[in-house]
Amino acid sequence: MPRTYGTSNFVPYTTEPPVGPQGDTYYNTTEKRAYVSDGVKWNTGSSTVAAGTADYKWSTDTTATDPGSGRIKVNNATASSATAVYASLYDQTGAVIRLDSLNIGDTFVIYRTGDITQSVKYQCSGQPTNNANSWFTIPVTYISSGSGGFSPGQNNLVQAQATAVPGGINEVTVAHQPAPTATSVELWVDLDTPQPMLMPSIPAFATVAARDAAWTTPYAGAMCVTIDTGTQWQYFATSGSWTAGWYKVFGRLGTYRFTSHAGPTTAYSIGALTIPTPPGRILKSKLHINLSGSATGVYAYARVDSVNQTSWRYFQANAFPGSPGGLALYGEVTHTPTAGSHTYDAAITAASNFEVWGDTDVTWFEVWDAGAA
Repeated sequence: MPRTYGTSNFVPYTTEPPVGPQGDTYYNTTEKRAYVSDGVKWNTGSSTVAAGTADYKWSTDTTATDPGSGRIKVNNATASSATAVYASLYDQTGAVIRLDSLNIGDTFVIYRTGDITQSVKYQCSGQPTNNANSWFTIPVTYISSGSGGFSPGQNNLVQAQATAVPGGINEVTVAHQPAPTATSVELWVDLDTPQPMLMPSIPAFATVAARDAAWTTPYAGAMCVTIDTGTQWQYFATSGSWTAGWYKVFGRLGTYRFTSHAGPTTAYSIGALTIPTPPGRILKSKLHINLSGSATGVYAYARVDSVNQTSWRYFQANAFPGSPGGLALYGEVTHTPTAGSHTYDAAITAASNFEVWGDTDVTWFEVWDAGAA
């Protein structure tokens, strides 16, 4: 005979009834769960949530709006075609779930509670957005579905479980704290288990095209690597004449190879490289040029937008050795340009004629990023 502990106030319902006053209860016979009202929503009696796992109710709505407290949804009625997940800041227990701590490349699975065969797996493809400290928008790429597919109905219980990429955030933060009651900054600290400090990961993409397809809305300061060229990139927001976009930090921004012959002449320029630059960068011009003749007073100047940078004169030589003879001018100089596109080249001048050679020896001009100013 079943044990008796008295009469319960958990009235049975097959679906969620209207929210009752604080302290009111009901038992969901479909989900086999008990709920308690806080006066705003129904909450389960669960007090713990596994790291990276949280309980939600599914919303079949697909618009880019707040899914409602304790709910989660995607932007397509067919889960495998979704490109964004919209999730509440709070799960069904009222715990704070920081899905905005996901890194690009992290994966997470949403599955029907009690049936892991009904699931969908996504990869985070862009920086999550915190919408008014109430809900998150997470750009995603579909990976796979469970053997039972994934098509939950309105208010069906689901669970979300996150998995971080190596070197990234080691879990989605689950803070078991009451909902904030004031519009102030709150700092949540987990002191349960000491964790080693982890360096943030830099996402790697096969090509620039793969990066742009997967990361459609990078945030200012975002960094990544493209594997085919081994290039490191940083995303800069619009500033002045610079339009928001990716920039090749600490890399070669442009190169000009001179492969013919010019002269005799008393003045010649090489380069004419147009390079867009974000604010606050140091650029470095480099030159190696082969000349012949008997001229004296031979100089080369770094130029920006056809203006000699006289304070940065370089590659100076007073005369060719011998008469006539050959001379190689080479060196480098730095600039701190304003944000926007500028044209870089090198100008060679002399008191009398000289010739430029690129068909028999190497002559080139390059511009590199040298770091932050």
